[in-house]
Amino acid sequence: MPAGPDAAPSEPADPTVPLDRLVPGDTAADPRPDRTATDHRAGALSDAARLALLDSMPVAIFVIDHHANVHFANDRIAEMIGIPRDQLLGRNVLDFVSVADIDFVADLLDAGTRFSQVLMGPSRVRYLDVVGNEHWTQVWAHATPPELGLNGFVVTLTSESVRDVLATAVTSVAMEDPLDRTLAAVALAARALPFDGRGAILALDSGGADDAQRFRMIGDWPLDEAAINAFGTPWRQATVDGTDVDIDDVSISSLAPGARELLRSAGVAAMFVRPIRDASNEIAGVFVVFRREVGPATANQNDHLDDALRLAGLAFAQRRRRLELEHAAHRDALTGVANRAAFNERVRVERRPADVLFVDLDRFKAVNDTHGHDVGDKVIALAAKRLGSTVRRNDVVYRTGGDEFVVLCEETGADPAARIWLAERIIEQLSAPYDIGDLRVSIGATVGIAAIGDRSLVDTVRAADQSLYRAKDAGRARWAHDGA
Repeated sequence: MPAGPDAAPSEPADPTVPLDRLVPGDTAADPRPDRTATDHRAGALSDAARLALLDSMPVAIFVIDHHANVHFANDRIAEMIGIPRDQLLGRNVLDFVSVADIDFVADLLDAGTRFSQVLMGPSRVRYLDVVGNEHWTQVWAHATPPELGLNGFVVTLTSESVRDVLATAVTSVAMEDPLDRTLAAVALAARALPFDGRGAILALDSGGADDAQRFRMIGDWPLDEAAINAFGTPWRQATVDGTDVDIDDVSISSLAPGARELLRSAGVAAMFVRPIRDASNEIAGVFVVFRREVGPATANQNDHLDDALRLAGLAFAQRRRRLELEHAAHRDALTGVANRAAFNERVRVERRPADVLFVDLDRFKAVNDTHGHDVGDKVIALAAKRLGSTVRRNDVVYRTGGDEFVVLCEETGADPAARIWLAERIIEQLSAPYDIGDLRVSIGATVGIAAIGDRSLVDTVRAADQSLYRAKDAGRARWAHDGA
């Protein structure tokens, strides 16, 4: 019953909260016996209610001294780190800071001793959970009020959000980091709020031998690796249909019983499965978020998914542009074969050994002088096309000069027969007439050959060049093999 109008006014609740009362499990009633839950003046809370209020807040709150030792922690900080809060008391907060940010946090603590009544923050810091995973958080700190009887700081942390994690991916894109590094940052966003799951990006791998190796995984994959490229999966369906293939509840989904059991045993209750499109609107991969809670995506989750998908698509588009630029820089504009820059790079890096054939077009200068450069360019382009169709699949053709080409061949062994046969085929194909409109043009070809043997690629190239000059001195339209 509320007190009547003639009743004596109740004693106001003490507005301070002694620090020794703010301990884990402090839910005891107010110790003053003349108090009831209903006789508090408006705006006054019991100590237990204040503690409950701190625990219900969506932010982590803890109190530390100037040595960074924890004197109080609410439930939210315990949830973020993953250990009971009574085990946090007395611990040093630096124990939970990423090595990369230890010095930064130590500087913050030092700076805090020089300021009074100033709210410091927000500062972006990485912290460690109980199993050692890194998470981003934003930190605010304020000197402890005198009422707490402790010289230190009240610190507030926000839980890691998807946008916090995606900020790292944005930086990765801006720095033009390798594709997998950016995609890994995007995939990591699945663990943050509001997703609170595990995430992986399955990149469509153009280098896969066949459809059985369709995907390359980047991120956190809780299933058997065989499931990555299994047939009949939601992620494979997403690339075929080009649509979202979310599963709101694994247990009642249309997946095969074995697939449902596999997911449930991995702690997966639901999934977001979204195709990733690049700037050309082509599907480049799939973002898969393995969730612990059932239910469809909320509007908030969809917004964050869209952010993640756009960023992943931007990373794929950036990689495509980079490859196109690299391709253009290493391709001959007239013929489409690799150019001299690509040849010099191959020789410099010497990734693998190769036999070398130097090819020089005979009588090409006469074609240019007689019919003009336009006809000459067409002859060069047709010669390159014939050369490309003559060499073997793994051989690489380079245009190194106006009428000069080099063929790098996979090693053909000690017997020169295969190299000689290839040289004769090149001479035969390049010597056949060229029809340029109503004009028929004939040229020839001379080839210098060198086998890699035990020498370097640089020495092999030099030997093939010398063989070419020997062949030319012998009358052109022929080949010469070093050592033969």
